[in-house]
Amino acid sequence: MDDKEWDELKFIQEKLHEALDKGYPPLGKGGINNPTGARVIVEKITGLPRTTLQRRIDKIEKLALQSSHWTIEWHRYKEVQPQVIIEEYKKPIVRIAAQSTTFSNPTKVFVIPDAHCSPDENIDRFYWIGKQINEYQPDYVVCIGDFCSFDSVGTFDKNHTVKGGAKPPISADIQITKEALELLHEGIGSHECYKHYCLGNHEVRLYRYENEHKEVVGAFSQQYETLWRSRGWGISEYGDFYFIKGVAFVHVPLNEMGREIGGKMAEASQISNSATHDIVFGHSHRERSWRASKLGRGNYVKIVNVGTAMEFGHIEKYAMNNANGWSYGVSQLLLADGHIQGHNFISMIELKEKYGDYKRQASSESDGQNGDTSEHGEN
Repeated sequence: MDDKEWDELKFIQEKLHEALDKGYPPLGKGGINNPTGARVIVEKITGLPRTTLQRRIDKIEKLALQSSHWTIEWHRYKEVQPQVIIEEYKKPIVRIAAQSTTFSNPTKVFVIPDAHCSPDENIDRFYWIGKQINEYQPDYVVCIGDFCSFDSVGTFDKNHTVKGGAKPPISADIQITKEALELLHEGIGSHECYKHYCLGNHEVRLYRYENEHKEVVGAFSQQYETLWRSRGWGISEYGDFYFIKGVAFVHVPLNEMGREIGGKMAEASQISNSATHDIVFGHSHRERSWRASKLGRGNYVKIVNVGTAMEFGHIEKYAMNNANGWSYGVSQLLLADGHIQGHNFISMIELKEKYGDYKRQASSESDGQNGDTSEHGEN
């Protein structure tokens, strides 16, 4: 055996030992279920074909019978058991920036819900409401509609019936509105703010009557509107949204057929499901609110029903036999960033306790004009 062959065989023996020491088994062709063997490692290192390498190994093992230093120590391979390390699962921390709590230019709104004033009833509460407005100092005052019942042109009792004959004249309904409005402004005093009136379904009675009696078209409605406009109130039609800082005010939302969206939990179902912005409304005389989530981070709408400003405990004749659960009071709202951020409902009982003992001074025509700022809003 020449030196070249001796060196080659010795190199193969050394590389086999290195592979065995590293944990490569004597046999093995490689693959998912067959680990790579030491022979394959040496085959790649030397570049010898598999059969040629095997002949070299056979020759080394024959030499080992003559001299121990040629022995290939296959026992160097120690099977390594894989270590299974189970790490404690740690829930990843996801940080989401909190929404800003610094509201931009908060706006105060005072809402007068369905008051339903009628002739021959006590209207002192309108003075109390005015005093509360003066105390709250709002940026806007919104009358949500049905300020007057307008039973004079109601259709529940036909005019030719006994009950129909007992209905007040239209002029009486307009006169009681005038007196209630005067008391309201007397209570407001010198406070200046924007004022808006959302017409309700009871005011619509007057317009419907004129439409059915064309000879009096405008005779009563223009007189009624003048009471409000002369004191700086803007007026929106029944069903139209009046927007303040992205929040809609309306007597009652209407569906695609132009009909009132109603039901015991209308806020939580039809209205909140359809709404794309916050809505403040009245009509059902039940004070409650509902916040509904919308798709998108932090998106939601808030629906607020503001109850009724009728005298506490008063029930309209048409609802005498109904389980009504009416809420008697007014609402103070705080608007910011396109949403209703605060809602404070004040009971008519509380208003009476605060202002019921106030002695009203007879107001002159000029006094009645105090606090009138031309109304405007976002439409």
